[in-house]
Amino acid sequence: MSKFTVILDACVLYPTPLRDTLMRLTLTDLFKAHWTNDIHREWVEALLRQGKHQRETLERVRDLMDKHCRDAKVTHYEPLIDGLTLPDPDDRHVLAAAIRCNADAIVIFNLKDFPEASLTPYGIEAIHPDDFIYYQVDMAPSVCCKAIRDQRLALKNPPMEVEKLLSILQKQQLPQTVARLKEFSELLYPPYTIGACLQAPKTPRAPCGRGRSTAIRAPAKSTPFAEESLLQRNPQRSLSKRASSQRHASAATKTPVKPTPTISR
Repeated sequence: MSKFTVILDACVLYPTPLRDTLMRLTLTDLFKAHWTNDIHREWVEALLRQGKHQRETLERVRDLMDKHCRDAKVTHYEPLIDGLTLPDPDDRHVLAAAIRCNADAIVIFNLKDFPEASLTPYGIEAIHPDDFIYYQVDMAPSVCCKAIRDQRLALKNPPMEVEKLLSILQKQQLPQTVARLKEFSELLYPPYTIGACLQAPKTPRAPCGRGRSTAIRAPAKSTPFAEESLLQRNPQRSLSKRASSQRHASAATKTPVKPTPTISR
């Protein structure tokens, strides 16, 4: 079975923390992520307009994305653009790319930009990044938590605590995802190093006849994630309808978040 396939819109690649999270999750191979040169251009130009980034730096990030995410860049979608209809005609290239790569969904903040009536004929859904990432964590918590853990450990100047990273992700409009990650917070910390194990206190031992002794062993802990399944196409179908209903039901209790800047097409 083919993996669940998505197009990542420029608006979810624009915020650096969210882009980092999505790229690390993409590398887990739980799903297949795609983008285009046009999508790259949009998020790069949006960041350059802030005046806080160098073009060379952003283009290096772009090139690393293309290098490490296998076959992520979609091409030859341009002939499809003119035949598509969306509220904003400048968004049509995203839908065209989704059709070209047989995507199941488009990951985007503003779902109204891609109405269901325009996507259903092509078997595509629009899904909020909070719903999308939440579902990955829900289906493969240990795999996703390792990716988030690696993201945190890569931030060394200064080092970042788990709580700080979760706070940053919360500000990326991911409240549902953060709440789920907190349930697996122990997986967000690195495992013991060899040095730490060597310094660990010795296990107490009890007599066992003829002067021999045997270790007093604690009951083995269960590993509920040992047999978790990877996400395939069928388990994630109609993902946005299932997850977004839960997100909208709790919208009244969410912490207000700063709107994502508009990406000009």
